[in-house]
Amino acid sequence: MTDPLDTDNKPCSVKARQGFSVYYRNRYLYSQYDAEKPVTRLIDSLTILPETLILAYSPALGTGLIRLLERLPENCRVLAVEFDRELYDFFLNTDNAKAALSDPRFSAVFLERPEQITGLAVQDKLRRCLTVEMSGGTAFFQEAYRLTTKYADDAIATFWKNHITLTRMGRLYARNLFSNTAHLSDNPLSLQKCIKPHSVSKPLLALGAGPSLDELLPLLPAARKNFFILAADAALPALFQYGLRPDAVVAVESQIAIEKAYIGFEGSQIPLIADMTSRPRVLSIMKGQVSFFMTEYCNEPFIARFRKLAEGNGIPVFPPLGSVGLYALELALYLRSGNTPVFFSGLDFAWGKGSTHCKGAPAHTAALLNTTRLNPVGNPAAAFGNGTIAFKGKNGATGYTTPNLSGYGRLLGERYRNTPLLFDAGSSGMQTGIECISIENMLLNAQKRANNTTSAQTDDISLWMADAPVSAPVFLAEEYESVKEICALIDDYLAATQAAESGKRLLEMLEEHSYLYLHFPDAARGPVLSRDFLARVQLEASRLLTHLAGC
Repeated sequence: MTDPLDTDNKPCSVKARQGFSVYYRNRYLYSQYDAEKPVTRLIDSLTILPETLILAYSPALGTGLIRLLERLPENCRVLAVEFDRELYDFFLNTDNAKAALSDPRFSAVFLERPEQITGLAVQDKLRRCLTVEMSGGTAFFQEAYRLTTKYADDAIATFWKNHITLTRMGRLYARNLFSNTAHLSDNPLSLQKCIKPHSVSKPLLALGAGPSLDELLPLLPAARKNFFILAADAALPALFQYGLRPDAVVAVESQIAIEKAYIGFEGSQIPLIADMTSRPRVLSIMKGQVSFFMTEYCNEPFIARFRKLAEGNGIPVFPPLGSVGLYALELALYLRSGNTPVFFSGLDFAWGKGSTHCKGAPAHTAALLNTTRLNPVGNPAAAFGNGTIAFKGKNGATGYTTPNLSGYGRLLGERYRNTPLLFDAGSSGMQTGIECISIENMLLNAQKRANNTTSAQTDDISLWMADAPVSAPVFLAEEYESVKEICALIDDYLAATQAAESGKRLLEMLEEHSYLYLHFPDAARGPVLSRDFLARVQLEASRLLTHLAGC
């Protein structure tokens, strides 16, 4: 036992009335009377469900860890977390730590920042998180541990929400990704171009299709020449009601429903900037120049291959943002040069009373078309249905949102809050922390900038779009051959009564080409070599081969 008064500011083990405590930074980290009993009682009181990640905060002596491991149900893990380097090193040298570390269900980590837990929380793809304060050492970093819990919970929730999205949309994303990749061609008839970063010196205006757009659009035609306008495709019909032709339309949606936004615009030759997972059909509707950006919609090896191809074609790669309005804003910031201001409107992430979109948007038009005496105009269920959340908006009025929409609003605030010369010109919707500007001041700002610009402003598309540098046929041919090889490997593996050597190669190929099964409900933890799973993969592979042959 070490004298607690002579510790050189290091944690040390001290004798309690029963068991041992730890003395560190002028305090005892366990009870001086019975060091083990409170920890054991706490662990025995836990309700631990299967597939739970248990974050054991500040383990110190590791008291109770073995008991915790004994209580674990199926498919659980314990991760000891410490923010104090001295306490972490002290813990690793304890007998309890050495015993716990021999258990494959246990690991320990020293964190410098709470957000570092994000990747660790999802690496085992567990379904929930449970936290346990193992000692009084948590008092030294209370806020850090609180944030760690938040980041871990958010990471796990996001992982499973994304998995549900991939279950519904993964097959379509992959099909669209391959179809749009085929447009990266050196064929002289190809319309595909690449956008130039930092190439636009006009003030940029990113427009979503939220209700706040209704206030801006009547005032915008007189100032149209002063802005470079990037519009979400859902806002396109609303703009044309006021004679506004955007400089580019942004497309993200992968499903057929979005084609309603393009009704009446066939052959209009408006430039289109599309996500590589967006619906391929919309690329040819307006018959204008097409450029792509890529979204890393999952963290899989095949995405890394597509990213390399995209970057070789001058295609920007963005993280998943979800909302087409957010992508319009991201693209505006990508295109602006120097100290050019960027404004946005229609990014409400909220609904008015019965109004989900601006007037003229496809959703609003559909509501008008379906109006009868028994089915009045509007969609009150959208604002007052299950899951909606009331909030106080930017203009002080009550707005209504959903968990998904509010998530986009939080993402906007978190991602762009400290971006210079970015202004929110929407008069309603969620407060995101972005500096607000009135429509009148925005128009005045743009007019002053136009008056003070010495060089003539031009709408020449060649200033912000360029020819794509390379083509993609070789890439598609390689993917085609790989999928054929997977089919052959599955046949060999099943015919050889599941030989271990062929199974190893098959697993490697499946992990490299997870677009074949990423949408399976049971695929969250990766491929398995069961007959049922492989039969489904083979069916998907045969369908994809037919699709690739037509690309």
